[in-house]
Formats: sequence, structure tokens, C-alpha cells
Amino acid sequence: MTGVASGSLCLVDPLVLLEAARSGNLAAPPDGTRLAVAAAAHRSLGSARDGADAEVVTGVRQWTDRGEITVVSATAVEIGPLASRDYRERLSIGEIEALALVRARGLDYCTEQQVVIEIMRELNLAERLVPVATLMSGRGVSRSRRRKVRGERVRGRV
Repeated sequence: MTGVASGSLCLVDPLVLLEAARSGNLAAPPDGTRLAVAAAAHRSLGSARDGADAEVVTGVRQWTDRGEITVVSATAVEIGPLASRDYRERLSIGEIEALALVRARGLDYCTEQQVVIEIMRELNLAERLVPVATLMSGRGVSRSRRRKVRGERVRGRV
């Protein structure tokens, strides 16, 4: 895993953003680094507006609405190589899009999703991984909301 290169665009897993909003621990990124989220993952945040996390989701959406976090869309050509049945069974559409962006555009990606990390290693993209601690201040991100059991989606997963 590496740190974020100065002046680059770093994709951030929406669950990391939600935890950052919940805890208030989002650190200022390294000089010139811009934070981004995959468009499909950003859209799915809109469906999570009920319950206790509604205020947290609203906070994350405000970051993107104000341009503090960029929403990035992958093209069909970029997604194509990751559209296989194997990846569709293991990843959400937001994760597929994020990995397509990492693969095609050389973006960095900050996530703690173990299945995503495993696939990044399979695709020889491990050097694009950014530790959550790089973008979080204070105590870091809790893993409690990030568990995934094979074949089962965790509530609130994007």
C-alpha cells in the first residue's frame, strides 16, 4: 500500500466517507490531492436516507454538492473488463466502477473492503491502495460496519 501522491485524485470508498462524517475524523488530504467517489456509489448514497444514518449521508452528499469531493464516472469501455460474472457476484456496482477507474485511469483508492483489496491484488493494483489512516485523523475508521460475508450483502453497503 502506498500514500496518496501529491496532486492526484484519490477515490474513497463511500463507507470510509460515511464513517468520516459520522466520527468527524476526515483529515485534510495531502497537498493538492483531491478526494473522489465513484458515481454509482454516490448515487446509492441517496437510497440510504432513512434511519439513523440520514444525517450522516446528508453530510457526505453536501461534501460532493459543494465540490469538496468529486464524483467520477467510468465509461462502459473502462468497466468492460470488470463486467465478468465473477466480479459481479463479488462486488457491488460502485466497487466495480471504482476498480475500473483505478485500473483505467491509475487513480488511488482508499478502502477497507477486504474483497476489494483481494481483487486489487489479483489485478496487480495493490500499489494503488491508500491506507484509511492516510485520510483519517484521530482514532481511524471502525471496521464494525464493513464486514462482508461471502454471498451476503451488508445493510447500507454501496
